[in-house]
Amino acid sequence: MRLLTMIPAAVACALALSPSSASAGVVGQRVPVCAPTLELNSVPDAGRDGVLAKGETVAVRKLSDSGKYAYGLAYGNINRDGWVLTRGLCGSDRAVASLSDRLVGNRVRVCRADLELDRAPNQGWDGVLAKGETVAVRKLSDSGKYAYGLAYGNINRDGWVLTSGLCGSDPLGQAGATTIVGRRVAVEAPELRVYERPNQSGVGALQAGETFRVSKLSDSGKYAYGVAYGQLDKVGWVLAGGLAQGS
Repeated sequence: MRLLTMIPAAVACALALSPSSASAGVVGQRVPVCAPTLELNSVPDAGRDGVLAKGETVAVRKLSDSGKYAYGLAYGNINRDGWVLTRGLCGSDRAVASLSDRLVGNRVRVCRADLELDRAPNQGWDGVLAKGETVAVRKLSDSGKYAYGLAYGNINRDGWVLTSGLCGSDPLGQAGATTIVGRRVAVEAPELRVYERPNQSGVGALQAGETFRVSKLSDSGKYAYGVAYGQLDKVGWVLAGGLAQGS
């Protein structure tokens, strides 16, 4: 009886120590750093050997047993092997959660010239979306690499696409969106709600073709703050995805 009661406990312990599927997805990949800075160590959490900046990359070879640390070759200003905190890498649990917040439940534009739609992640070709068409994202794969939803436009059916091909997927603070800061840009959405605070306390709406001068973005890059010109003529927050993006 004692043996039988110990087996579930051992299994539970093993599961608790196993890296999650999202974090495990970074192994064998060269992934960007999503944290503002990420310390490189000679052993997990000890032996400081330098600091990686956001946007530099790590070719991940393995994770620690707990999945908390990742080992690999750090490119950029360091360019040597070492251990980093997994959560500081794009594709980790924390990065996937942030990506999910930005995309899931939203209709987002395609930023890639051609984005393949598949019936399953990376298999079962089912068409191609053009830049500017949209996907209503319902969920992400465990790794965050693929997004599932309804593809509008010439396809108009459900499927999986590469998350990196969608506007707003940029894990480094939406590099494309940051180009609109300080600019007066056109509204692309048929109607774009303006809020006192991100997605709270609506003050009106802009119509397609009216303009918005962007002063700043929210931390996630999902919302833009600035002056709404046209009939509204107020300051407030709008969904950045509804604005014409800089190139």
